[in-house]
Amino acid sequence: MNILLLLHILTIAEQKSINRAAAVLHLSQPHLSQSLHALEGELGYSLFIRSHNGVLPTEKGRLFLQHARKIISEYKKMKNLATQQAIQLLHVASTNSYIYEQAFLQTLKFYGNPSLLQFRFTNGTIDQIVNDVYQGTAQIGSILRTGEFESSWLNRLKNRHITYHSLLRLPLIITVRKDHPLIRDGQLALDGLHDYPFVDYVGTPVLQTIKEAARYADPSRIIEISSASLRHQIVASTDSFAIGFGLPSSLLDFYGLTAFPLKQSCFMGILYLKENGLTEESSTYVRFIKELIRKKYPEMTV
Repeated sequence: MNILLLLHILTIAEQKSINRAAAVLHLSQPHLSQSLHALEGELGYSLFIRSHNGVLPTEKGRLFLQHARKIISEYKKMKNLATQQAIQLLHVASTNSYIYEQAFLQTLKFYGNPSLLQFRFTNGTIDQIVNDVYQGTAQIGSILRTGEFESSWLNRLKNRHITYHSLLRLPLIITVRKDHPLIRDGQLALDGLHDYPFVDYVGTPVLQTIKEAARYADPSRIIEISSASLRHQIVASTDSFAIGFGLPSSLLDFYGLTAFPLKQSCFMGILYLKENGLTEESSTYVRFIKELIRKKYPEMTV
């Protein structure tokens, strides 16, 4: 076993395919397969299993990958001792959230412009985020979820040795442009929303993650986008509407939007592997999340 082989195994895990990994590594597929089988023989257990979702790590394979990532990270640090340069590493898997995005941006600014920087921020569903944290492709997950977490979901995290920390309970809101035809005497006529387009996200649809949204959105009137800023612009320039979580007044004013609270609440929280804990960069990211929450919701404690 050597560093190069560990990199090859990590590439298989990232690509979820031996063929794709071989192409990325500029190796032949038979050669890579032979190296994998030889390593599995040396270890005495299988690292991957084939499924309809591609090549996925076994339980022992997942633990092996966690150790492999740590070894590669330490190896890179040792290589950089000559120049005394520290690697700044932060991989975040997150649901769509203005606060999470701003916290990531502030974390990036905090570390300045080091020559060795590996920062990544990806959006996904809660299930995708849990899997990313569990498989080690994300150091930390930041989530927004409506309603209380069921005991079965929390037990699932416990069984995977994932720690969950709740940060804040937030009101759910509907956003429309300030002169929307359904606004009467300062109130929004919720019953009429079915007659207007609903702006949703591609890949992480609000209709699937927020049960309350189905009460107001007509599935035949959906505008799908992948950008939060484009979502705000569409709502601001049309009679469409969006459902999400509390936006700062500065952002509402900038786009000419107004927000109306709903009865349902949502919860902000973070996930990370218990055995790994929070890295320095992850802790900095969480600190900025808490600072943004205090600034935006001063009446709430974090």
